[in-house]
Amino acid sequence: MTQTLTLKHGDCVEVLAKMSEASIGSVICDPPYGLAFMGKDFDKLGDGESQQRWHKDWLEQAYRVLQPGGVLKAFSGTRTFHRLAAAMENAGYEDIRLEAWLYGSGFPKSLNLGHDLEDWKGWGTALKPAWEPVLVGRKPNE
Repeated sequence: MTQTLTLKHGDCVEVLAKMSEASIGSVICDPPYGLAFMGKDFDKLGDGESQQRWHKDWLEQAYRVLQPGGVLKAFSGTRTFHRLAAAMENAGYEDIRLEAWLYGSGFPKSLNLGHDLEDWKGWGTALKPAWEPVLVGRKPNE
C-alpha cells in the first residue's frame, strides 16, 4: 500500500486554518517551550498566562482539523508544560496525559560551584536534562 505524505510550510495557525475540518487523524508537534532558549526570538512566548494564550490559537486549529477520536502529541519543556496542558484542556482535548521522551544528550543549566568554593571544582548545581514532557490529548468522539 502506498501512502502520500504532504509537508506544508508556514505559520501553523495559517496553514491549519486552510485545511478541512476533521481531515487528519493525528498531530505530532514540537511547539516553542517558552523558555527563551539561548535568546532565540521564536521561543519568547512571555510568562504564565501569555504562554497559554499563545498556545490557544494553534491548539484550536489543530483540534478543528482532527477527526473525532484523533490524538495530539505535543512536546514541551519541563518548566512550562503545565501551561500547554491548561491550554489543551481549554481547547477541548480530553484524556490529557503525560509521556516522557528520554535522551542522553544536552547540557545542564548550572552554576559552577568551583568559581566560589575551591573544594567544589567540577561540581555544579543542576542535573543534566534527560527528559522532555510530551503532552497527549484526544479530540472526543462525536
